[in-house]
Order: sequence, then C-alpha cells, then structure tokens
Amino acid sequence: MSISTPSAADWERWGIDPAWHRMVRIERPNALDVEWSILDTGVGERGTIVCVHGNPTWGYLWKGFLETLSPEWRVIAVDQTGMGWSERSTPRTLETRIAELVAFCEQHTSGPLVIAAHDWGGPVALGAVSSLDVQAVILGNTGVGLPARTPMPPLIATARRFVDLSCRRSPVFVKGTAAMTEKRHREALRAPYQSAERRTAVAEFVADIPLSEADVSWNALQKSANNLSNLDVPLLLVWGGRDRVFHDRFLADLLQRAPHADVHRFPQAAHLVPLDEPMAAIASTWLENVLGTTPVAEQPAEGSSGSDSFVAITNGLLSRCNDDEVAFTDRNGAVSWKSLANEATDIARTLVRAGLSVGDRVAMLVPPSSDLLAASFGVWLAGGVLVVADS
Repeated sequence: MSISTPSAADWERWGIDPAWHRMVRIERPNALDVEWSILDTGVGERGTIVCVHGNPTWGYLWKGFLETLSPEWRVIAVDQTGMGWSERSTPRTLETRIAELVAFCEQHTSGPLVIAAHDWGGPVALGAVSSLDVQAVILGNTGVGLPARTPMPPLIATARRFVDLSCRRSPVFVKGTAAMTEKRHREALRAPYQSAERRTAVAEFVADIPLSEADVSWNALQKSANNLSNLDVPLLLVWGGRDRVFHDRFLADLLQRAPHADVHRFPQAAHLVPLDEPMAAIASTWLENVLGTTPVAEQPAEGSSGSDSFVAITNGLLSRCNDDEVAFTDRNGAVSWKSLANEATDIARTLVRAGLSVGDRVAMLVPPSSDLLAASFGVWLAGGVLVVADS
C-alpha cells in the first residue's frame, strides 16, 4: 500500500530540500516489488553514502548528513519498507530487510559505498555489507545482540510486552522516541506515523527483535554480528553516552567484536545522536582521514607521483579524545586531550544548534588560553571558519 508523501511546503518546513525526495522501485527474485521513499542529494564526486535508519525513525534522521556531506558526497537516506514514506506491505523479518537493502544498493547506486546506520538499522546494514562493495562503515548507537549479563533495555522490554498497544494502536513509542530530541525535530519524526495503519511496521520491527535461538531473526542477527567481527574496512562509532536504549555496554560489545573501530563519544548525548550532535562533521573529517580527499576516479596510479594527502586539523584531537595526557598548559593549569575534546564537541554541538552552517565565519573574541583552543576546535568540528581579524 502506497501512502501520500509530504508536500514541498512540508519538506521545507522540516529543513529538507524537496528536490531530494523521490520514490524508487526495488525488485527481488521470487518476491513482490516494493516502493521505497528516499532522500537523495544527487551525484557526489567522492562517492555515495547510504544511510539506514532504525525504529521508529525514518530518513529525516540523517538530515545533518544530507546537508553537510553533499555535494562532496552523494548522500542517500532510505526509508525501509513500512517505515517513513515507503510502501506499507507484509511483515518484514531482519533477513528480508537485509535483502531489500542489498537490492536497493545494487539497483540504485554504483561504485564503492560508505554505509551509515543507527539503532536497528545497524543490524540491517551490517547484514548487507558482506554482499556489497563497501569502503567504510559509520554507526550511531546500535547493537548486534544483548551484551553478556545485560538485561533488555526497559524501553524495548516494555514495547515488546505491549507491542500492539504501545507501537501500533497508540503513538506512545513514536512520541517517546521523538521526545528524546529537540522540539524542532519532533514534528518531522512523528509525521509518517500518524495512524495505527501507518504504525504497523513499527510494531512488527519491535516484535522481530530476536532474543533467543527460537526467534525467526536469530540467525540473521548472528550473520550481522559475524559480519561486524570480520569487517576489514574502516569503522567509526559515533556514540551518545546517555542513551537509555543502546547504552555504553553495547559500545563495549561492539568494540570487542571490532577492536579496530574509531570511536567518537558524546558524553551528554542521548539516543538520536545523528540529529542532536555534529555527527556529520565528525564523519566528514573521519572519511577524509581514512579514505583521503581525492575522488576515486582521480586517484593517481600506483607508483605515480601525487600530492600529499590533506589531513584535517581536527584529526589529531579526535584521535586522542580518550587520552588523559596533558594537551595544553598555561598559567591557569593543565588541560588533558580528553577534556579538550569534550569541551570542543560541546561547543560544536552548541554552534550547530544555534544554526551554524558549513563555511560560516565565526569571529573569535576569546583571549589566548585553553578556552580559545577549545573554541577553535569547536568551530572547526561544526564546519565553521575562524576569523581572527576581519576588515
């Protein structure tokens, strides 16, 4: 069943370019075609980033990626079947969702991909990576199973116990998730799920979470976990430290499975880290660091001479965000790398929330000090340009 999609005025009110939205058809052997709603920024010289939401969000979750990473990257935020503005259809298991994501990428993208995912979009994306040409993976708060000696998060446990009431018949689960972020995002997050009929897949998504080998999606989740352990491409984990669903035990579990991962943790951030924090700016810097800045088509041939790779000025700070060694000392005392990184990311978050866009100039009126250093890194992390003296 198709549903009506937002008007141009709706998209603009939510800060989304209406030109990004389109509907695409996905074909799979021995399965009915399905129509997906996507937000697609168009051709990017560096490649394509496919962004996968969880439950009960949709492509709007990746608004920061769409705004910040294009036109350098082609950014596609998909709505999974039954979610967002995509077709409402029969129930989907994790295995089906993985197969549909693979089919979408094969039919509607080209070249090596960067995959970004959040929440239960994580197992979907990780289940797909072994079937796709993937050059890097970016994950927000997610998991591939309950960590050892960890109970089911209360929000999910309650939703499962009363799944039809809390997730389909009433908007409790949808509204509760939207309430985790700022008011300016809540209307958009709730918009696709205004009726019980439109929330059917929200309930089905929760009911499909496997807790034991007897559950239908258990084997598919194990595949996602194994793919994570076998991942041989760069991996970035951007984490909200105050998430009550995918908390820090899930982060520790992911790191145990993929110890090569880079981590950027926002101590004060909650569940919806792609919306609440400058995750896109962090991802942009990280991609420059791990993939270089030259488009794939323009990479010099092996053995040929080429200019040195550009390294973003923030890379050094981000790589030492958990380091307690001294980064800066003045008459007021010493500041560790960890403290400097935390203060800088707090400043970046404040600037982004205040409306700073990539390329905006920021006049620095802070005396030379560790505060100036943190403010400078905060501006750079948010995508701004420092102005020390301006005519």
